[in-house]
Amino acid sequence: MNRNAEPQEKNSSYRYVIAAVSFMFMFVAMGLGNAPNGQYLAPVTREFGLSRADFSLTFSMRYLFTTIFNLLWVKIFTKIGIRLMVGVGFLILATAFFIFSSSSTLPGFYVGGILQGAALALCTSASCSYLVDHWFAERKGTVLGVVFAASGIGGALGNVLVARWIARSGWRFSYRLTSFLILGLGLGLTSFVRTRRAPENAALERARAGPSGGGPSLAELRRTSRFYALFAIVFVLGWLCNPVYTVAPAHLVDRGFDPVFAGQMTGLMFIALGAAKILWGALYDRFGLRPVFLTSCAATPTSLSKPQVPVTRIISPCCWALPCRWKPLLWRCW
Repeated sequence: MNRNAEPQEKNSSYRYVIAAVSFMFMFVAMGLGNAPNGQYLAPVTREFGLSRADFSLTFSMRYLFTTIFNLLWVKIFTKIGIRLMVGVGFLILATAFFIFSSSSTLPGFYVGGILQGAALALCTSASCSYLVDHWFAERKGTVLGVVFAASGIGGALGNVLVARWIARSGWRFSYRLTSFLILGLGLGLTSFVRTRRAPENAALERARAGPSGGGPSLAELRRTSRFYALFAIVFVLGWLCNPVYTVAPAHLVDRGFDPVFAGQMTGLMFIALGAAKILWGALYDRFGLRPVFLTSCAATPTSLSKPQVPVTRIISPCCWALPCRWKPLLWRCW
């Protein structure tokens, strides 16, 4: 019998513990281990005289290896199970930030970016989605919306904290403190992960092994044109959205703003991101995908049409955050 198994069914009250732990996984890993990346761009490149393009390859490594390890997620999960996989993810993520704190050359940062990307694939979206699906029979979308909102809430707090740590004690201190926090919080939270005992009824087992909701399998979807159209949409959204919060703090500092203020504005963007994951999910339930998705995408050019207006400078990151909410939902809807 699985030592980590929870013998109760999906209506067990322990599912709320799983939801809270999943929320904190996203809060810690994405809020501290990803969202504040852009806060380091200006101070690190300034200290070593590096070009931002060269240093930004660190972020490219992060996204590339997240993609690779997302594709390997099922194989890793099958071999070591969910609890060990998440724990290994947090251990690797803490190691990545410790390497960042000790690096003085580009290859060191690139290695850290590779480890960061692999780690985030193991302990964030896919793992949290599995836990919610495994423990909740109803309202899975609502629970996932709240869980994924933690990345925005954590990013809001993380950007403000990291900006202050860098301003007071330097970027190496900030990287190292983040490493210790991720290690302690991540491994502590992992100890609460449980998996339910497998059902003894063979029919239930076969039904659970089939496609969720009776939908097509991945192999079937890959033979359709809409799969590749969806892939292109998600790729473009990631290409356009992700670099914004990466370069935003450095850009604001270049424009003469205080680094702490830059962190606060980036935090505001992530607050909007977290709220959008809940708000637009509720609107999707009422109006459907197409009108709400197009409305959220239209919010970005609308907010940027008058960049010289002070109010627009404040609401722009809030509107930009809305399209980002749709990348995971688009995959789920197909």
